[in-house]
Amino acid sequence: AHFEARWHQRGPLSLETDTVTKVSLRKETVPIVFVPGIMGTRLRNKDKMIWAPDSKARMLWDHGGIWVSAEERQKLLLGESGTYTPGYAWVDETADSAIEDDFPGASRRGWSGLHWDSYGPILGALERATWPATFRRWIDLPVYACGYDWRGPVSDAGYQLAERVRTIIKNHARNGDCREVILVTHS
Repeated sequence: AHFEARWHQRGPLSLETDTVTKVSLRKETVPIVFVPGIMGTRLRNKDKMIWAPDSKARMLWDHGGIWVSAEERQKLLLGESGTYTPGYAWVDETADSAIEDDFPGASRRGWSGLHWDSYGPILGALERATWPATFRRWIDLPVYACGYDWRGPVSDAGYQLAERVRTIIKNHARNGDCREVILVTHS
């Protein structure tokens, strides 16, 4: 008798004696999605960067100098109204050649939107992790970053994260099996 398993089954298979069973394994993708802490995402508006934590000089000039009043800082981060307005700023994921040199495709996966001095070592360690060869043979673990507009309601950031995770899963599902992600957060 010949039997071919064509369904997805988790756990051990029940095999019968005197039966040939063909088992096919498919490589699965389980993306790792890293979410930074508050203020760990680079933000810009239509005119300029409003939060650039990797630029110490810009941060000092825009936010840290004694010549910058609290009102001026507030207007830079929130706009002329001084209150949070959705759409005033967004995550700046402009491709960064320095990141791309070491991690090709990382900007496309959201890495350049994060404060690199803080989160680059974590993302790099996740990307370069030495998983056992048998594990890597059957599971791909691409590393993504999901920056967010930390100035607004946490519910907005949550919806944005959920949408990003759905998109990541959908994009990887086209090339194989991807149903879930590993979510890594800071703060």
